[in-house]
Amino acid sequence: MRSIWLLTLLLGVTLAPLHALGEPRTLRWSDLIPGHLASKPIRPPAVDHDGPPSLEQFSPWGELPLDDLLVHELDGSDVRLAGYIVPLSMDAEQRIDEFLLVPYFGACIHVPPPPPNQVVYVTTADGLDAARVHMAWVIQGQMRVMTHRSPLADAGYTIAAQKIRLFGR
Repeated sequence: MRSIWLLTLLLGVTLAPLHALGEPRTLRWSDLIPGHLASKPIRPPAVDHDGPPSLEQFSPWGELPLDDLLVHELDGSDVRLAGYIVPLSMDAEQRIDEFLLVPYFGACIHVPPPPPNQVVYVTTADGLDAARVHMAWVIQGQMRVMTHRSPLADAGYTIAAQKIRLFGR
């Protein structure tokens, strides 16, 4: 019994530095929705190809205040989140340095934007290659529960990206 206790103690001491490094929390898009709203699924709205496009931001929860749509416990967390890029600006080298991260391709451009709790405003000093804008990306950095308004959509969260990589790499 004492050897099991000692082994447990040694493993805890050995693994403690790994935990102390603060491995970022990998989020799913559903993690950005408060628990009391999570039962209502988020689906991209249907596109009417016969009429003018409506790019008004939608919410499956109706007219709730933005603050009620956000998970405030995420504020200040080091996170990792995968999604698609909607460019907002480019730097002098034609690299995207400011963008919206969204859960599905075409959001905000070809179909109405998702609700603000499904849009993350991201800035990066390194920039992204504009030729790869159609690909899925993984963004890592400190998440802030902070609204950012842009002409394309309101974002309920922001991340100053520390690491960016293509999804699957």
